[in-house]
Amino acid sequence: MAHAVRVIQHEFSNPSHQRGTMPHGDVVSDSSPSRSPGNTVPGSTPFASYKGFDLYPLVYRHRPEQAWPRTKPDNSFLASIVICREGYRPGSDHARVFPMSESRWENIGSARRGALQFGEDIINGLVAGESVTSI
Repeated sequence: MAHAVRVIQHEFSNPSHQRGTMPHGDVVSDSSPSRSPGNTVPGSTPFASYKGFDLYPLVYRHRPEQAWPRTKPDNSFLASIVICREGYRPGSDHARVFPMSESRWENIGSARRGALQFGEDIINGLVAGESVTSI
């Protein structure tokens, strides 16, 4: 099954994220009802499921400050991961956005894989200061 990943373009060099929100106030959720085993909502299918949680990678284009002479940026994508309890939609009280402010990738695929690994590490308790217990 093919999954689509939306690329949200932002121009920022040092993202400052608040927990549970997207940079620059972008909305993570849609207005669709919650998913349940018998109610699959189009556009809200998780990219992956892991240990009772649904994972939704979010990929952003990174556009560094322009300088002269112009150079091709080495790492042009940033990512975050939305983790929610299995069966709940991303915008519910059972979901949270975990930004990856220090990691950059060369392409969408590697950013998506990195975000999924980061989500699994959070669920496994391997990321200091981050937890899914409040979800």
